[in-house]
Parts: sequence; C-alpha cells; structure tokens
Amino acid sequence: MVVCAVALAACAQVHRATVSPGAAVEQREQGSRPPATLVASFDGLGVGLQGPHGRWEARNPSDNSLAVGRDYVFQIVNTRMVIFRKNGEIVYGPVPTNILFKGFGGACEAHNNGDAVVRYDQLADRWLIVMPIFTRSHERPDQPALWKASDRAYVSPPGVPDQPGPAVPLFVPPTVPPSPPLPPDTTPRVRTPRPPEEKGPFSMCYAISTSPDPLGSYYRYEFLRPLFPDYPRPALWPDGYYVPTSTGDDVIQKHTCAVDRRHMLLGEPATEQCMIVDGVNFLNNADLDGRTLPPAGAPNVGPGRWGHTAARRLR
Repeated sequence: MVVCAVALAACAQVHRATVSPGAAVEQREQGSRPPATLVASFDGLGVGLQGPHGRWEARNPSDNSLAVGRDYVFQIVNTRMVIFRKNGEIVYGPVPTNILFKGFGGACEAHNNGDAVVRYDQLADRWLIVMPIFTRSHERPDQPALWKASDRAYVSPPGVPDQPGPAVPLFVPPTVPPSPPLPPDTTPRVRTPRPPEEKGPFSMCYAISTSPDPLGSYYRYEFLRPLFPDYPRPALWPDGYYVPTSTGDDVIQKHTCAVDRRHMLLGEPATEQCMIVDGVNFLNNADLDGRTLPPAGAPNVGPGRWGHTAARRLR
C-alpha cells in the first residue's frame, strides 16, 4: 500500500506539472460575448466563378487556401488563383497559379500541379505564395541526393541561376468577356498513359510580394527537392518561413523545412533547409498570428519533440 501511495502521489505530481499550466488559459465553457457581426459575404473561387480573366471550372481535391491582407483577399484552389477586394470585387483571375512565375524559367514556370498555398505576412505586410512541383525535372548535375531521416539539416540547391533576380510585376493576361456557363461535361474521363518519369528533382517554388499590394511585383525562388513535396503548410515566424511537407500518402514521412525570410523580403539570395522525420503523418509548425512577437530568439515550435527539435536546429 505504501508503494501504491507513493506511486499515486508521483502520478498526481506529474499530472499537475503537465496539465495545470494550461488550465489557466483553457476555455471549457461557451463564452458570453456576442457573435461576430457579418460585414460582407461573397462567392469565392469555385465552379463557374467568372472574373476579368476567365471562368474557372473545378478540380478535385479542392485544396483551398485563402489569406486576407489590408485591402485584398487572395485565394488559391488547387491550380487556380483569384484576388478580390474586401467588398467581393474580383480584380484578378481566375488564372493558373504558376502565372506568378511567368518569365522566371525552371520548373516553377513550366508546371502547375496544384496544392499551392497563400499566406499574408502581417509583420512585413507581404504576400507569400508557396507552390510545390510534383513533376520531376530532367536530371541535372546539381540535383540533391536522396535525403534520409537523421539529425542532419539538408540545404536545397537553388533551381534557377542568380535567383531571385529583380522583382517582376504580376503578369496580367488579356481581359476575357463574360460568357454563359457551359453545360456539365458528362464525357467519361480516359486516363492517358503517363510518360516515363524523369529522374531529376522535384521543386518548391516561392513568390513573395514587394508590398501589401498583391497586384504589384514579386520576388521568385525555386529550390530543388529529392523527395515528393506534398501538401505544404507554410507558417510565419520572425526568423523564417517554415514549410512542412510530406513524401506522400504511401510513405509515412515528413520534411520540416525553413526558408530565409529576411533575405527573401529584401529580394536577396536565400536558402532553404530541411530535416526528414520518419514515422510522422502530420507535422505543422507554429504559425504566428497578430503582431505580438515571441521572445527574442525563441525557436519555432511544432507538435511534440520533433517539431521543436527540427525547428531549433534549422536556425
């Protein structure tokens, strides 16, 4: 009985140490404040949305992403993007997302595979678009060798020489007059044989605006990856943009990567570093909301030991 009492006391002490610190901020009951007031409502990017640059028809999965800035709402759904004013006026799009990389060259301009994500960096008042490339490029001498799970941080080679180069205005395609919606396409889809897969790298593409205006100019970057860069989920932290990705649905493996935010905001050469974590389905880094900064030098954190360790070593 004495042993049991000691064990129970120890368990209670551990419980207090691990649970009590969060109890002060945990909300367990419905709040008493009135609900938020709906200021505006409008259709987002979806089937048949007509904008100044065309009409969009959907693809699945939808892979929705949306960010809100000072005056604009920027939305990406799968392979298409559109920009609204906050009153719902469509000012740009729908257009293919890789239009952001027009004239940049490399895989970012050549491919539009979907899964792109938009974020608004409220600390710098900039737009960040992260677009993965799931199509292997041709073999190239500077492509990275296979990355494996370890304590090592891998550096992703740049995909385009002398990137990012000067900031480039967002390309504006010709205006398309409104057209009536087409009847539903009921033609059975026939899957065409895939060509032999190349043995070159995958890529991760970044476009970052030079101002709060998403219709302005952008710096562009491409980084080469040896592993399939599925489902990026960018997170803002003062010392970098953290971008966890996944090797794929059939491989339980994550990549936690960080790019050099400070240099990207200045349009200077930047680096991307990644660590590989086996046996993890989902690993998302902490995303900073609001303008209150974490303590100086605080590492970005993720879920559990791996998120914290990987983020700390990438700094």
